[in-house]
Amino acid sequence: MVLFFKSQPTQSLKKQVLKTLPSCIDKTYNLGVEEGDASVLISGEILNEAVRCRLHFTCKDITAFSSENLLPADLTSSSLQQVRRANFWRNEALEAYSIMDRVCRLMIHLRSQENHILQKLSIWQTQLIIYYSVNITPSSFNSSKLGIVDAFRRIFEFMSIGLLTHHKLRDPVDPDDDNIFSTVGEQDKENLAEWAAQSLKHIAFDQVDEIFPIVFDSLTDEEDGNEHDENLEKEDSQNDNNEETLQKSPEKSENISEIDEQLAKTSIDP
Repeated sequence: MVLFFKSQPTQSLKKQVLKTLPSCIDKTYNLGVEEGDASVLISGEILNEAVRCRLHFTCKDITAFSSENLLPADLTSSSLQQVRRANFWRNEALEAYSIMDRVCRLMIHLRSQENHILQKLSIWQTQLIIYYSVNITPSSFNSSKLGIVDAFRRIFEFMSIGLLTHHKLRDPVDPDDDNIFSTVGEQDKENLAEWAAQSLKHIAFDQVDEIFPIVFDSLTDEEDGNEHDENLEKEDSQNDNNEETLQKSPEKSENISEIDEQLAKTSIDP
């Protein structure tokens, strides 16, 4: 959570928040307050669930003026930048395509996997790749027709054709940043393009599970044993039913033979 102030936040302001905040928290909640460099952390438990909420301090106009009493300008600027990015995503990306959040969550899920190539990109760089690639469409294209697979096809096409390595893209939130991928190494850019090309091939051959691996939990030994016992019980019950059927079949055949004898004795004159 980001708290906006009229002027640049100071150390004395943070101390005042630390002093006042505990009295504003319901005493029935098991929550504590801790001091950070340019933030205040509220943490604890509510209904046996762990809770963490960090309050960041910032203002709309941050100057380079330095003072011992001011909070670090780089931290307050970072908080302001996060707010601007969130506003851009909500007002621009989600306004154009309603599925952008779902696509973004899947990309961040991929990025969270161990040693995944997407970790070479920041979350904001990943979001801008999604935004730019999905929005490069004809003006007549109906956004309601854009599906998840179509969106990822556009993303992988965007990454695989060399836009990361041979072109510069401006940060729409920071006008001073004319190349959002300047922090990514050249080899990492090539590896990202290669991964995107391979992912594009998986989509073409309907192998989406190769991109988003789905892990099914295997049955435990106890569950395997229970399932085996259930199968044995079913087999035993089926065998019992078969034996009963075999025992009843002679009676049925005897009845049929008696009917045949009576029919043979019966004669109908022409």
